[in-house]
Amino acid sequence: MKTRFRFSPFTPNAATLVGLLSVSLALATGCTQRTGDDQPDAYVPLELPDAAMPGDASMDARIGADTGGGHDAGSCTTMNLHSNIGPSMAMGTTASGSNRHTPACASGSSNDVWFSWTAPAGGGMFVATTAGSAYDTVVDVLTSCTGSSLACNVDGNGDGTSSAMFTVAAGQTVIIIVDGAGGASGHFVLGIEHYGAEICNDHVDNDGDGLVDCDDFDDCFDNAACIETMCADGIDNDGDGATDCDDFDCDGDPACFETNCTDGIDNDGDGEIDCADFDCDGDPACIETMCADGIDNDGDGATDCADFDCDGDPACVETICDDGIDNDHDLLVDCDDPDCGGIGSCVETGKCNDHRDNDGDDETDCADFDCASDPACTTPETNCTDGIDNDDDARIDCSDDDCSASCGENDATMCMNGTDDDGDGAIDCSDVECTCSSSCPPTTAPSTTCPDADVASAVGNGVFHGTIPPYSCNPRAAATCGNTDGVRGGELEVAWTAPAAGRYVFDTNDTSHAGGTFDTTLSVRSDCDDDPATELACDDDGGTDQLSSATVTLVAGQHVIVVISTYQVWQGGNVTLNIHAL
Repeated sequence: MKTRFRFSPFTPNAATLVGLLSVSLALATGCTQRTGDDQPDAYVPLELPDAAMPGDASMDARIGADTGGGHDAGSCTTMNLHSNIGPSMAMGTTASGSNRHTPACASGSSNDVWFSWTAPAGGGMFVATTAGSAYDTVVDVLTSCTGSSLACNVDGNGDGTSSAMFTVAAGQTVIIIVDGAGGASGHFVLGIEHYGAEICNDHVDNDGDGLVDCDDFDDCFDNAACIETMCADGIDNDGDGATDCDDFDCDGDPACFETNCTDGIDNDGDGEIDCADFDCDGDPACIETMCADGIDNDGDGATDCADFDCDGDPACVETICDDGIDNDHDLLVDCDDPDCGGIGSCVETGKCNDHRDNDGDDETDCADFDCASDPACTTPETNCTDGIDNDDDARIDCSDDDCSASCGENDATMCMNGTDDDGDGAIDCSDVECTCSSSCPPTTAPSTTCPDADVASAVGNGVFHGTIPPYSCNPRAAATCGNTDGVRGGELEVAWTAPAAGRYVFDTNDTSHAGGTFDTTLSVRSDCDDDPATELACDDDGGTDQLSSATVTLVAGQHVIVVISTYQVWQGGNVTLNIHAL
């Protein structure tokens, strides 16, 4: 006998429950006592045996009291759909129900309706769907009344209705909850569909997971229909889009291995012929055994010493390092070839004052690291008035730091001791080198201008160019590094503002502007004050040669004064300021 029950499962009314359980066999009137609106909460088509009686197991609706809250593990208010499968197993409304459940895949407090359902068979995929419902639904499938979610879906059908896919064993009972998204409720339709196991060669998505045949990896990865068994027939036997040796199933198959490495044939059909195929690595035919015959013996595209097979071969070592010939054919000649490292003709040692680049490394005499300990490069400039670079360091007489002690009346004491300390015929304040000494009266009033220039926030090489005349006095902002004991030379002050927070390098390295460099000192200060406390950084010889380089960390918009000065009072010339962000 087949009929439809109409009942409201969540009405906590004992009379209603008793009425439902007292339905007669004729089921002529059903249970009509209700509360709320005139529409039933759900219509559930059930198929009952002719002899079914109220309370009989075959008619069991698992009706329990609606407590409006939690429920025990053994019982919850549900409508029993038994093992029925079809597109419209239950229809009704959640509008007059209550909210007992928060779905695993949605939030909000929507009314919900609970159903129990038992799988008629195992295997394949089951889908609980609300297709045809009139509001934004959620479907949650639980293992039991208080169990975990097997599957949950919101708007899986793209139209506000939902489809939850799950797998269960034959005879397993689950709880299917029709809920709403974001507080929604309304009239619903609940259907249950079954898709069987994937058949891997029928071009049909049998299990409804969107993957057909061999594309369904989980179900068909080890199916015979999805394994390339013939690796040389030019056919995609398993229909996975990869034919023969291009299919990973054929890895290790004899048909996919280059067995003859000298026949000019792509034996395994992988697009690589003979020695170009990795299968031939180590094959005698694929090793360059003749490293000086000008022939690519193994056909790998690399000839003689250009082939890694020839590494260490005598023919591939540069043994003559001064003949101007690439003896080992590695495109590196003489001292440019690492094979010549340490060989006599490629070491500057012992030839550090002949003004020649003996080892061809573009570094001459003392500028070559080979000469770092050579006597010609460690003996100081002993004659500071002969116009000769005695120690071959490219600095002559007083331009060499070795002569700092004998070149100039270079401190306040010398400028008032009544002696011609530097032998230039001028004593004390009559010596131009004492012009800026505190022991001698100034010949001109000191400049009070600071800064001399403002370069705003310029960054790069040559943000400032200027000139410091020799024997100029400018004691406005004395640096705390460099010639702190002698008579200070002239200075230039340059204002600069940090464009952004970070570390900045200020240097006087100059290869383009100055006609000749001189020994500089560079100080970065917070203002023009001569107070040492305003100095942020100071450097004497941190740049190239005897030029300066100082690094300072600044905040965006911080204003600084960069002071560039000469190391000795008699020094002067063109100066360049470079500023770079690290």
